[in-house]
Amino acid sequence: MELIRLIFFNDFESLNDHDIKKLSNQWWVYWVDYWKSKKTDHEYEYDPACEVFLWI
Repeated sequence: MELIRLIFFNDFESLNDHDIKKLSNQWWVYWVDYWKSKKTDHEYEYDPACEVFLWI
């Protein structure tokens, strides 16, 4: 079986598999923290990216 690698890039940088996994994990940690902070003294400013995706 052949391993397929995805490489995302733009004019400024490229992202390998490790980078993508790391950034994805950072996003989910932020998303969870965003929702945990709702209606607390440490609530984040409104973030439309978090608001449009609700875990069901």
